[in-house]
Amino acid sequence: KNLFKNRVLGIDLNPNYFGISIIEFNNRNDKYHIIHKEVIDLNKLQEKSKNKIHHELYEINHHILKLCKQWHVSKLAIEDLKFKQYKKFWNKDLNKLCKNKFRYLFIKSHLNTLCNVHGVELIEVNAAYSSIIGNFKHGSESCPDMIAASIEIARRSYKKFEKGWIYPKIVNNQRI
Repeated sequence: KNLFKNRVLGIDLNPNYFGISIIEFNNRNDKYHIIHKEVIDLNKLQEKSKNKIHHELYEINHHILKLCKQWHVSKLAIEDLKFKQYKKFWNKDLNKLCKNKFRYLFIKSHLNTLCNVHGVELIEVNAAYSSIIGNFKHGSESCPDMIAASIEIARRSYKKFEKGWIYPKIVNNQRI
């Protein structure tokens, strides 16, 4: 299938938007550069009916796999989110958005099926501090929060089981 083993597509899944980025690693020194990045806005989708939401999520998942085929990506990385039913968020609206309207398991299972069909490896990584580390390392005007987090998720998935790879050094020698 001509998939490049050093290319990873990372997705930052949120109820209101998806951040998508494709990074390519240099095999010799584990440096990487960003090939493609985009944001999919879901704000207006939350007001639609259940069937419309499912249809749009199907189309978004197919778009993600088209990106994998177009860029010859071998790994697709998503966050490993586990929502506990009894744990509530701070307010009613946030609880409704994250627990009821955000269809994480639906997205994950459909992406898993599409990845199996197309021969792309689906990797779930720990989502802890991905937004914070992503913003420290990649945040700028051209790289908003959701894309910076997706870059960090893709980076974590490249060598998921290697010790010391998950959390990068974020030490800055300059004082502000």
